[in-house]
Amino acid sequence: MLFEDRTFEAIRDEMLEAVSDDVDKREGSIIYDAIAPAALKLAEMYSNLNVFLDLVFADTADGDFLERRAAELGVYKKFATPSIRKGIFKDSNGLPMDIPIGCRFSFGNLTFETIEKITSGEYKLQAETPGIIGNIGSGTILPIEPIDNLGTAEISDVLIPGTDDETDDSLYNRYKIRTQKQATSGNAYHYEQWALSVPGVGGAKVIPTWNGPNTVKVVLLSTDKKPVTPSVVDETAQYIDQERPIGAIVTVVSSTELPINVSAKLTLAAGATIEDVTNQFKASLAEYLQSIAFVTNGSTKQPELIRYTRIANLLLDVPPIIDYTNLFVNGGTANIQPTAEQVGIVGNVVFT
Repeated sequence: MLFEDRTFEAIRDEMLEAVSDDVDKREGSIIYDAIAPAALKLAEMYSNLNVFLDLVFADTADGDFLERRAAELGVYKKFATPSIRKGIFKDSNGLPMDIPIGCRFSFGNLTFETIEKITSGEYKLQAETPGIIGNIGSGTILPIEPIDNLGTAEISDVLIPGTDDETDDSLYNRYKIRTQKQATSGNAYHYEQWALSVPGVGGAKVIPTWNGPNTVKVVLLSTDKKPVTPSVVDETAQYIDQERPIGAIVTVVSSTELPINVSAKLTLAAGATIEDVTNQFKASLAEYLQSIAFVTNGSTKQPELIRYTRIANLLLDVPPIIDYTNLFVNGGTANIQPTAEQVGIVGNVVFT
């Protein structure tokens, strides 16, 4: 730290040295007691200056300070958005039933409101609370105010997933892209920045001239490192269409899932169960796959391999697993090479 040497003791001693030696400067003297509180406050100030310096630079800033730093370059934090779900309504005879726009329904601790009719008996429901919490669960919903002749009301598909406030890490990564990848005149970096500015997009891969001159493909990854929903694809395509150069033919698609299936025969510690170690391994595998999603290997310029040996190490990192045999990943013992549009997800995990 820049001011780490500006301690209370160092400041106090410097101030005492500035006082004539023919004056009593011992602890408890008038001079000492007058100087000590000022030295303490100065030391606190220097300590705070170190904190303030961290907040000035993007790589160490957080919260509001990072938002303000990023905004200087036109990179704005993505705030939470509400989930939009499908609601299915039937009358007392079990037939599709139309209901007014603006009806509110409770689902657990959440409230949803009808905002648009899809077809007879089906409506778009928007969560009043923004965030991914609105994406979870399905089943019966209850009207907050009575609706005549309503038999059943259910919430089902996620049409537009809700998103949480963007994390500091995500915002800083977009800031780095803006500063380190020069986006000009509709180059690949420009398309990446446009895609990443859309809520729900956590990663974007740009493939220039993928289908001939003036063609661009943009492949999207969600904030939780999975394929995005069709609504996010549509929103991204519309936004890019507003920003792209004239003449460019742009195709926006979601990434596709590449299930990683794992099987092995395990030797477990006493008291351990297959179910417990399977759950622990799945969590570790998911974290590993997320860490390499859409990562390009610097040497091969290809998507990062899903490595057989790394998965083997994940097994041994689970404490109750003592050893394993017959480990197979997608039926073999080789690394898995994703395509440019694939993202690995946890598939079937079978341990014996």
